[in-house]
Amino acid sequence: MESLSVQSKEEPQIKKRTSANLSSLLDSTNVLNVADMSNCNTVSGRTLQKRGSFQFAKKSSFSKKGSSSRSADLGDDQIQGSDTKERHEDGKSYLFRMNSDFDRKKYYEETVLKIMNEMSVSKIIEPQGCSQFGERFPNKSPHKRTIFLDLDDTLIYVSILKIDNELLKGHQIELESSGGQIMKMYVYFRPGLYDFLDSIYENFEIVLFNNGSLAYTESIVKLILENSPAGKKDYFSHVLSKEQCSANDSGHEIKNLEHFCNFDSNREINDCLIIDNNIYSFQKHLTNGLLIDKFEGNSNDDWLEILKLYISDKFCGEASIIDIRKTISSDFNFDRIVNNTRTSMIRQMMNKNLIVEALLQEENMQHD
Repeated sequence: MESLSVQSKEEPQIKKRTSANLSSLLDSTNVLNVADMSNCNTVSGRTLQKRGSFQFAKKSSFSKKGSSSRSADLGDDQIQGSDTKERHEDGKSYLFRMNSDFDRKKYYEETVLKIMNEMSVSKIIEPQGCSQFGERFPNKSPHKRTIFLDLDDTLIYVSILKIDNELLKGHQIELESSGGQIMKMYVYFRPGLYDFLDSIYENFEIVLFNNGSLAYTESIVKLILENSPAGKKDYFSHVLSKEQCSANDSGHEIKNLEHFCNFDSNREINDCLIIDNNIYSFQKHLTNGLLIDKFEGNSNDDWLEILKLYISDKFCGEASIIDIRKTISSDFNFDRIVNNTRTSMIRQMMNKNLIVEALLQEENMQHD
């Protein structure tokens, strides 16, 4: 099908962020054309994919901004009482960002506790052919360690509207829906994307693991590689999509690393990291996962920079022999969270027993 030309017209200035669930459209579309949009006008839309694993009142990907997160939105001269350069040179700056903001830390720990409590009763539906994933997607890189890297809202931001920010270069992508409708989408790379990819590429196999459709995911990968300063450097050993995701009984996707860490895969689970803005995506591997804030088109976003430093400090060089799960478990105090989980489960059991006893007493009183 012929790609449509872009109509140049002034876009309305909208200050409020819009939210649109585009996953159903993206999953039923074909990619037609990609074009650069150097001068983009408008706002930011919101997520591409429906995220999360349990029916949870809070958002499944953390985007609420506390004091630490807000500091990334300001210029260096506007951040009071902090030295951005020193924080970035500190290998613990990722931990500082995660732990210093009360809301972010509370969300993380409460969600981990909730996942631990509900995992035993949640039914997981595995993807077809998952027993062959290790053989189909083996590690052929020279590195023993692997990073499974999310795409949407982690590396890129996609909106149906343009962003009015000269510091963000937009790329237009045209999609055709199953009904023949043409949709124009604007793709924005997270600041520091290529520095981040170049850094981890030196020490890790990189597997892109998105929960969108394969056609959509491959089109974005092509866009990333074509615009690489390194000249179409192929960062990704494999590109995985929703076809390789497991699902819980609510139909939400889970990225189960066990399918890619068997004898045929040349990978060990203790050498695997998964990075995602949605903690529910790695709910089966909480101590393999690093949570990152959702990228929403902010040109001052520096999460990839601080994450790059944390990974280099914690998982490379002499640290490369240490079990990844032990490092994350220690840094995020999982022993305390597990103890809280046990306490929570005991309380739930006690409450259930109290309710049963109360009902029995009431029933006996009625019979008397």
